[in-house]
Amino acid sequence: MAIYKDARVTWKGTNISSSVRALSLELGAETPDATAMGDNWRGVATGGLKTAAVEIELNWGAGSTTGVDHLFASTSAVGQVGALTVRPTTGSIAAGNPQYSGGFVVTAVTPLQGSVGDQHIQNVSLALSSTAGLTRAIST
Repeated sequence: MAIYKDARVTWKGTNISSSVRALSLELGAETPDATAMGDNWRGVATGGLKTAAVEIELNWGAGSTTGVDHLFASTSAVGQVGALTVRPTTGSIAAGNPQYSGGFVVTAVTPLQGSVGDQHIQNVSLALSSTAGLTRAIST
């Protein structure tokens, strides 16, 4: 069993791994309705369009041009498109440490979140924006 503790994440070429608290990558596919008149069960078609979404929870950090506040909390962050790469660990890309990459758009940002005494965090949601798709690399 592996412990998930050192994922590597870059956004627009900036390594933000040291600010990441939680990371998820969800892959999916649309399933268009294929039900016809007279069917007793709803059917879905195969081969629907694929989707990819990423959720990142970050320790908030301000002050520099590479801090996550600068990258995600500006009023223009939502709708921003950029290159995103993620992999399970900071180790080299390998079969046991695949890297996923693609062009993503920022769909939502929560720049202020927390309660009194909590660590200041922010959440960022991204969706695949490129018809080129998502790439999964297992070697460099």
